[in-house]
Amino acid sequence: MIEALFGIRDMTEDEERLAKLPKDRRWTPEQQKIFRKSMRELTEWQFTITHFILKAGKNEKLAESFWSECDKLNSLFSDRPFQLYQKGIIGQVGVYKMMEHFGLNPEMAHPDKDAFDSTDLLVPSRGDNQKDNPNRIQTKYIKGTKETILIPTDEISYPSIEHYEKEKNIIISHEDIRKMFHFKEKCATKAQREHKEIKGFYLACPDHSFNFVTGEPSKEFLNKIEPEIKKYFPESKNV
Repeated sequence: MIEALFGIRDMTEDEERLAKLPKDRRWTPEQQKIFRKSMRELTEWQFTITHFILKAGKNEKLAESFWSECDKLNSLFSDRPFQLYQKGIIGQVGVYKMMEHFGLNPEMAHPDKDAFDSTDLLVPSRGDNQKDNPNRIQTKYIKGTKETILIPTDEISYPSIEHYEKEKNIIISHEDIRKMFHFKEKCATKAQREHKEIKGFYLACPDHSFNFVTGEPSKEFLNKIEPEIKKYFPESKNV
């Protein structure tokens, strides 16, 4: 918890550095270095905070106190509402707990060093125009969705939750992770490095599918997502 809280100032500074980079990606070697370093630090902070909320479990009082402190600290260094980060992280915690519920033994998917060193990194989507947001059509399609669906994708956003199999891995990212800073890579690139099939999905679901403090999935959400889980994870347990 302390590590996550102390990382908030660095997080806001890294995000500012990324925002100042040229949008056309015609970066100098020094700018490439800034991008990789900042993205690595941001991703590590995301994993720290996600790990803490998972460890907090159903302790709503502890988690609520933590989010409150995050919000206060963030307001000292940034004008961007911290709830945007909280929503993305809670979504990933919810994905993890959903997979646990169906007996799928989830793990947090960490990008490796080769992924960070790649020159083919995908820049986080920002803004409302097509140039700044290459995923605009898909994002608009599921914005405010009333459905609960898994959307196949050819990319992975981190932090993500992964289900490991012998011949393939299946990785699920919550859709709200698009709205905060994130590191992305192509499924095909990861498959080439790991020599196994990589399948990626985004989870789109209505608001209030997860407890906004602890990430606990609601019973209604679990009932709605069960057919999708059975489709892609035939080994999942019945609930």
